[in-house]
Amino acid sequence: MDLLKDVRAALRTFRTAPLFALSIMLTMAPGIGFNTAMFSVADALILKPFPFPDLQRLVLVTVKRPVKGAEPAPPTAGDYMDIREARPFETSAAYSMEQYTQGTSGTQLVAGAAVSADFFRLLGLVPMMGSGSLGHTGDTSGPRSVMLSYTTWRDQFGSDPNVVGRTLTLNEQRYTVAGVMPRQFQFPPGVQIWTPLQLEGAAKYDRRSASVNVIGRLGPGTSPADLSARLAAIAARASATHPETGAGWTLEATSLTDFVTGGMTGQYVLFLMGGVLVVLLMACSNVANLVFARTAARAKEVAIRAALGANRFRMMRLLVTENVVFSLLGAVASLPLANLSLRLIRTNMPPEVARWVPGFDQIALDTRALLFAAGIGIASGILAGLMPALWITRSSQLHETLKEGGRSSGSGSHQALRQWLLVGEVALAMTLLVETGLMVRSLRHLVEINPGSDPRGLLTARLELPRSKYPDAVAVNAFYSRLLSSARDSSGAETLSVATNLPDGGYGNTRPVIAEDSGPVQAREHPTARVESVSPGYFASLRIPLLNGRLLEFRDGPDAAPVGLVSSAFASRYWPGRDPIGRRVRVEGSKTAVTVVGVVKDVRYNWANPASDLALYLPWPQAPELSAFVVARTSNPTQTTSVLRAAIARIDTAPAITGIRTWDRVIADSILGLSYVAVIMTLIGLLALALACVGLFGLMSYSVRLQLREIGIRIALGAPLGDILKVVMGRAAMLTGVGVGIGLAAGFAVARLVSNLIVGTNSLDAESYGLAALLLLVASGLASWVPARYATKIDPAGVLRES
Repeated sequence: MDLLKDVRAALRTFRTAPLFALSIMLTMAPGIGFNTAMFSVADALILKPFPFPDLQRLVLVTVKRPVKGAEPAPPTAGDYMDIREARPFETSAAYSMEQYTQGTSGTQLVAGAAVSADFFRLLGLVPMMGSGSLGHTGDTSGPRSVMLSYTTWRDQFGSDPNVVGRTLTLNEQRYTVAGVMPRQFQFPPGVQIWTPLQLEGAAKYDRRSASVNVIGRLGPGTSPADLSARLAAIAARASATHPETGAGWTLEATSLTDFVTGGMTGQYVLFLMGGVLVVLLMACSNVANLVFARTAARAKEVAIRAALGANRFRMMRLLVTENVVFSLLGAVASLPLANLSLRLIRTNMPPEVARWVPGFDQIALDTRALLFAAGIGIASGILAGLMPALWITRSSQLHETLKEGGRSSGSGSHQALRQWLLVGEVALAMTLLVETGLMVRSLRHLVEINPGSDPRGLLTARLELPRSKYPDAVAVNAFYSRLLSSARDSSGAETLSVATNLPDGGYGNTRPVIAEDSGPVQAREHPTARVESVSPGYFASLRIPLLNGRLLEFRDGPDAAPVGLVSSAFASRYWPGRDPIGRRVRVEGSKTAVTVVGVVKDVRYNWANPASDLALYLPWPQAPELSAFVVARTSNPTQTTSVLRAAIARIDTAPAITGIRTWDRVIADSILGLSYVAVIMTLIGLLALALACVGLFGLMSYSVRLQLREIGIRIALGAPLGDILKVVMGRAAMLTGVGVGIGLAAGFAVARLVSNLIVGTNSLDAESYGLAALLLLVASGLASWVPARYATKIDPAGVLRES
């Protein structure tokens, strides 16, 4: 009952002090709104990225090799068969990521997954259309079936309710649509179609190709220790039975959610959540200062209540409840802002990126988000109101207030508390601005991360040849040889080449390599490197300089001696201080070693992985691939694009052509997610700067009002108005300077978070720290200018009469 009375008393404040109530609401609303929006993002992307029943019981099996620094790899088909036979899970299934060419003329590439028969049943979601059965795995004699994702059904089939039974052409084979999965089913991330996983004959027991992902559902009561013991036993048996491929490796199980969200997406979201939490703390600091001003003005009322026997806890609860009520109303006011923020996040993320982020389509202001907004509103109200309530209800403070007739609002302790609140707010703003500056400058560095190459004037196009028409290396080589000859003469391009991958392209081909005569390095560890197939003109196209030896040449054909080039980092890693020319390197799993004939400058293939500087380049004719990038250096991208398409069509209409972009665009697309985070972080930093300005303005305005009599006397005694300006603005500059100093130290400590997000971040970047400090000092000057000018216009006579 007492609490309800306190709530009614707080609501009555809207009539007696509406400006105060609205100030708290409007100050809290942005902080609560942005925190609610980021919670919704985190809830969808981290806490529940998949709508699977009993998600916590789903695990993904990976293989850990006995190699220093080796990342977990998918199991092989043989490993999957071992797991199925041993049955460590209640149910298990497998899938393999695939690329399909769709259409009779290879019109586009489709991301798909070949899945085992138990795949959909294990995940626990039924199709919205069809039976969900893709037929018996391994049965290649019957009709081929395909399951469609919701977006594929909507975009390619126009949401046709009779789509089941229709056919489409994948890899020049006809498939019958077996069903459509519901919209929320997005696993594996980015997949548009599902086909049967064909494991038969020798492929069923393959133990070299790590390409089969295994999922398991834990049985009731199965502990992590029990599962680890079962997987260890499976690995031990396989290691003993197949020592040539499994010696020393182990099987590990990771929560499906942790495996998917434990990468960069989770780090980005948590980083942004930290940013908006800082903004909320700054809002609480501003509200605390507002409450200090109001409670100080009510000091006499509180003192009289105490003198009449009011309990201190009762008075504190009244004051805090008032603040909580206004914060909750601010939370209600924040919901449109949170909804708008989520809408901007969803609509501004390119669909081709969003589909690879699990749970992105599930971002919404749902019941959990509303409960979060209410909870954080209550917590913020308590946090912002508790300190003023503690201060004003102190027995010493009450005694002083009664003795001085209520003029203790300007007491030294009260002013000191408000000043320290402001210093903390400036420090928080400084920390956010530093991290924002580091992120933006690091992002600019990523765009220029390949000084050893020149992206200007480069046009790229990705091709995928259907395996049915190009079953072996001879056929693949013949196609690309004809393409380069035909397009080189007609495209007008300065250079033309093909490669399996491009720097900053977002694709990877990292494999373990064994370098002969590498000394203690090879004995200590078994590093991985980029293994890329490139045509002779590749280095001229990208303008990657040769540092030693020779480049790849047309004489390095399929029948010539195996040769290769290595990057400078590769040579330094394996043969430090020695000449790498003539040394031999073998890719793990291959029986043939290649001889190093040249060293080229390092380029970064993956900005998130510095190890991508280690690269081994093989001649395209000796290691061709179905999928390749055509790279043309040209002054007329539009004309070159049409010539390339025509040249490919003259040879064959089956290849799929996708991703025709300039290399500048390739680089921008590769860091699109990080750019997205940087933009949001910039907005958070600007909001923090604005809150610091508001807090500084409020404190200095209040300070001037408290010192009206003192300032009036100074003016009456002839003090120059410039001195009055200096006193007020100097105090603001001093408080800001202390906050900036604390924020510099905090910013340096937090800079490691940015370095974890962006490889190569300089945590001591003087420009980022200096710019943040300058912004706050300038903001301090602007925020204190108005109160200072007001102080210079005080009428001494009027002030002295009123006092």
